[in-house]
Amino acid sequence: MPVSAVFRGLVRFGYIGVAVVVGLGVLRELVLPFLDSDFSEKIRHLRHFSLNDEHNLAAWYTSSLMLVGSLFCLPLYVLQRQDDPGLARYWFGLVIVFFAMSADETVSFHESLITLLSSLSAYSDLLHFAWVLPGFVFVTVFGLVYLRFLLRLPRTVAAGLVLAGVVFLTGALLLEVLDGWIAVHYGENSVPYIVGYCFEDGLEMIGVMMFITVVSRVCADELERSGGAARACA
Repeated sequence: MPVSAVFRGLVRFGYIGVAVVVGLGVLRELVLPFLDSDFSEKIRHLRHFSLNDEHNLAAWYTSSLMLVGSLFCLPLYVLQRQDDPGLARYWFGLVIVFFAMSADETVSFHESLITLLSSLSAYSDLLHFAWVLPGFVFVTVFGLVYLRFLLRLPRTVAAGLVLAGVVFLTGALLLEVLDGWIAVHYGENSVPYIVGYCFEDGLEMIGVMMFITVVSRVCADELERSGGAARACA
């Protein structure tokens, strides 16, 4: 079976997983609270299906997807290390970034910044979750560093990576800012806040899956090309 077919199967499985995890979260957060039954009340209190808590199914799945994204970038670094060392370094950078993001999603390093930067919330309700400020700084620096990388990629690949980044950052940063404002004005138990973090987690997972979709195709092409070249040399 071609590598590309295997990767396509993995990508489909990943999207199905996103649908299941987000669906269970929405069921717990937005559907069961309006059902009047003992069973729904018991299920609703299972934090494991929550999309808002840190240590739950959604956090684990998002972390796993980020790790998969990191692993898909690793062969591209190895394969291009000799042919194009400059491009290979960018792929290795993505290996590190996605591995770090996976670890952060599991142990919530970024949540510590909320306490450290809590004084910033006095300046604006949009900084209620103050970690978004260094988050925006990191994204800006990362974007400037990786602009050259994107310009060297085929247009379809670069466009796919940019779109994946936009979707992910809309959930991870922009909606986090909006959720902070909603939390201040309406409370963290309000329907607008709950809807906000459901979209937030959903967009994060979809964004990572879009990244995996693009990178897996590039990885499959490179592996099949290198395999064909090896057979030709033999």
